[in-house]
Amino acid sequence: MTLWTIEGWDHYGSGNNNFVLGDSGFSTNGSCNTSTGNYGQTGLGCCFFQYGGSLVYTFPSAASTVVIGFDRYSDVSTQNEFFSIRDVSGNKHVRLETNGGKLEIKDSVDTLIDDSKTLSLVTWEYIEIKLVVGTSVEVRVDGEVILTDATGDYEGGSSGEATYCRFGMEPISTYLIDNFYAGDQFYGPLEVKTVMPTSDGTETDFTPSTGSDHYALVDETTPDDDDYNEGSNVNEKESYNFTPGANGKIVGVKTHHRIVKSGGSAAKVQSFVRTHSTEYLTGEDIYLPSSVTNITKMYMVNPNTSSNWTDTEVNGMESGLKITGISTTTTTV
Repeated sequence: MTLWTIEGWDHYGSGNNNFVLGDSGFSTNGSCNTSTGNYGQTGLGCCFFQYGGSLVYTFPSAASTVVIGFDRYSDVSTQNEFFSIRDVSGNKHVRLETNGGKLEIKDSVDTLIDDSKTLSLVTWEYIEIKLVVGTSVEVRVDGEVILTDATGDYEGGSSGEATYCRFGMEPISTYLIDNFYAGDQFYGPLEVKTVMPTSDGTETDFTPSTGSDHYALVDETTPDDDDYNEGSNVNEKESYNFTPGANGKIVGVKTHHRIVKSGGSAAKVQSFVRTHSTEYLTGEDIYLPSSVTNITKMYMVNPNTSSNWTDTEVNGMESGLKITGISTTTTTV
């Protein structure tokens, strides 16, 4: 059972494509604007599609079982293919549309399997869909099972595995998604809670571009690349504290760092979490680019205990970066 990623689009600011940077798995020609998310997250973000825009999430590897969940908000009652799961060649295993307000679930040969559910306009509703390639589909809305089907053709192409999911935008309207997850089992409905640094962590080797509070230079909801913390030497580390408060059941923690190098030579970093007074590097060197890039890491369980995260652990966790190689004078993160 694996949760591949979560995303709430709460910390990228406004603008076209500005969250599709680095190893997030997303690609798009849509946009991510500041809007009102679900669960009362007023002023935070969601993914907002313009006419003709699309968002693709590519799975970490091809999969025979896929579960996708997301909050959806639309102001039109007929929307052609707002979501699909596809194979490596773009063949559709299953697709979702609306027609006159009804949620239409169609198989790979465009056969209408079910349209018994009417979706609400201008209301957030949580949609989850489980695909077992070539076998079955289950769809839930706000936790209610509305379809379990093994009669449709969910094969797609000949690969036998799904590779990515796609959100599309037709016709012109307001179409938002939020609180996204992807994995191989049901986890929702869920809220993606984004928390910015609240104080300096244990590691403070980097140099602030201004002032003395390291965390204050990276705690903006909308990124500000004019201030930063900078490291210059191999093995230097930087970490930050977070205080998310009460969370309920925690299905995973995703860390996010925004990085860039200031010189022309190669430099690399690894991200890490610090929990139970121990630091856990990812083991994955990331070479710093010459333009700003977002890097992420998903932790389903606490690496110290190999068990689900607790509120106490999340509130005591630190997240940071370590310079693992450098052949230029400075690295900026």
